[in-house]
Amino acid sequence: MTYYASFGELILIASLLLASYKSFHAIDNIIQKVSISSAMLFVAITASFGFFRFAGVESVITIHDHTSWLATNLAMPLYAIVTATLFTAEQKHRNALIGLFAINTLLCLLITTAATNVVLFIALAFIAFFSPYRSQSIKAMVVLILVPLTVMLPVSADLQMGLFHVLLACHFYLISDVYQTNRQ
Repeated sequence: MTYYASFGELILIASLLLASYKSFHAIDNIIQKVSISSAMLFVAITASFGFFRFAGVESVITIHDHTSWLATNLAMPLYAIVTATLFTAEQKHRNALIGLFAINTLLCLLITTAATNVVLFIALAFIAFFSPYRSQSIKAMVVLILVPLTVMLPVSADLQMGLFHVLLACHFYLISDVYQTNRQ
């Protein structure tokens, strides 16, 4: 059993459920509401498989690996792109973001997943640039950028994975505040 990784997954699940709830109640457009909430809930389902994986249930390892790939390469870009469209008023920006998501999805399914991190960064930069809540958006973007850097820490793999999930949870918590403030 890997305690830090399991605990990190639980924190991530709680943060995703909170962010999904806040976004669902703060967003008026039904397509955006369902897209963001379902992407977050898919990541939460993946995290629940991860919790059981890190708790020592070996039968979920393959399921967790596959859902992690889907969450990383499809659900996360969907969440980031649709969130960015909440704050962009111009249709040309929205079309560019949607095209970016389509290209990323096509690349992931056919060739490579290398573009996913670039797509996430561009979408989060859009949110930071166009959102009236720039400081909160930038904090969320910085925390998300720190997530993959946890593998370089000179600590145990369990602690690395725990920090990975806690930082991801912090990102979703910060973004959930942006959804909430978008409503006021």
